[in-house]
Amino acid sequence: MVIGDCHSTCKGCKGPTVTDCNGCSEFKTLVEGFCSDCTHPLDYFYLKGKECKELCGKGKIISDRIDCDDGNTENGDGCDAECRVEVDWICHKDEQGKSECKDVRPLETEFGPKPGNPTQYA
Repeated sequence: MVIGDCHSTCKGCKGPTVTDCNGCSEFKTLVEGFCSDCTHPLDYFYLKGKECKELCGKGKIISDRIDCDDGNTENGDGCDAECRVEVDWICHKDEQGKSECKDVRPLETEFGPKPGNPTQYA
């Protein structure tokens, strides 16, 4: 069923088909242009109040609800416990949807102390 220019599952869309959604109604989430029930068959989503959240730490980004997912919920590896990219890191998705993160802080120079020994210089 199409309401106006959008499919009935869409809150907003870029076309009339079920895969043209760019926003979803409550209790649904956007996955590859399609509004899926928050109780996704693979348990990738959960409800928090009326908001559909994507599970963090599964090793795959399914929707735009998280920034990264490297397969764990550890801080300090570029993708934090809330699946947000950490400061001084960049992350990108590999072919399977898993995040690969890289520390982009500059290396210590000859002018800075060696890590772990503030009196010895590199």
